[in-house]
Amino acid sequence: MDSKLQAQLAQYVGEHNLPHLLIEQYPRIIEKITLLWGSPQLAHFLNELLFDSRGDREGFTPQVAHELFVIQQIHDELIGADTPIWSYDASVRTEAAFKK
Repeated sequence: MDSKLQAQLAQYVGEHNLPHLLIEQYPRIIEKITLLWGSPQLAHFLNELLFDSRGDREGFTPQVAHELFVIQQIHDELIGADTPIWSYDASVRTEAAFKK
């Protein structure tokens, strides 16, 4: 990956959130994320990556998917997007949600 793009992405997400697996395994995705940063089109692009609408995709490893979700969360906070339904809320406990 181009070191300039990596430095730009580090500015966007922070050094500690750099998606190392995405950088290593999916440089084209990282390039597109960097180019779309700050626009609503990035949210649409990430949703297309994360959610298979065709039913025939193999999907990402959990680690890569996690990196994509982190990028999505940081970007959503930046542009003031509504919290997605799959976001994590530490105050909600799974076992309490299923108790009857």
